[in-house]
Amino acid sequence: MSGCSHRFRPRGLCRGAALTLVFGCALATAAATGSLPQDPDPGPGPQTRAVSSTVAPVDRDEIEDAAAEAEADGKSVKDAAEEVVSRSGDRWGAVYDEREYEEFEQALDGTYTGVGLSARRTGGGDVTVSRVQPGGPADRAGIRAGDLLRTL
Repeated sequence: MSGCSHRFRPRGLCRGAALTLVFGCALATAAATGSLPQDPDPGPGPQTRAVSSTVAPVDRDEIEDAAAEAEADGKSVKDAAEEVVSRSGDRWGAVYDEREYEEFEQALDGTYTGVGLSARRTGGGDVTVSRVQPGGPADRAGIRAGDLLRTL
């Protein structure tokens, strides 16, 4: 007698198929008869906000006029410009001062804003400078790779 005379059959294949069929029939019957559990008060659907057709483009001259008037009155130029933009109905409209706009442009360009150094923790738990960006604030301050950083 060579080889094994046992027949290998997947155990429970028929049982699994039968249970799947029974479950599928029960689910289909429940759905067809409306017997599935439902939320008693579904409430409003997902909240959506239609874009209003009353959004008017912001007139640059109007912003400049409001800013000039605010400056003459000794008030905040930025607040006056923000007021004009907010009245337009454009919820994405924004007013930036020169510094904020520069930071915004850097963020869009992918420019990293920081002190210009990379740090790492050593095996002893100290934090050291691993790299200094040439021309960055850390380089101008005289920080060099390998310097130990003090932690508070």
